[in-house]
Amino acid sequence: MEGGEDVRPNERREALLEKLLQRRQDTIDNLAAEFGVHEQTIRRDIEQLTSSYPLETVRGRYGGGYKVADWYSPQQ
Repeated sequence: MEGGEDVRPNERREALLEKLLQRRQDTIDNLAAEFGVHEQTIRRDIEQLTSSYPLETVRGRYGGGYKVADWYSPQQ
């Protein structure tokens, strides 16, 4: 998704959730680069998403990232 800051926050969060559901885990750096936004924007988006979805913080040597809880599978 390109455009980053030009995309509405809710649209970006929805796309971010879709990416995490597909990949199950990703780094903050990679997500920020992919969405064309600052790392802090990704952190704020994840904070909003965690109120409705089981997303977990992953500590890592290179800044860490986020993952979808192992037990979670969205209802189809």
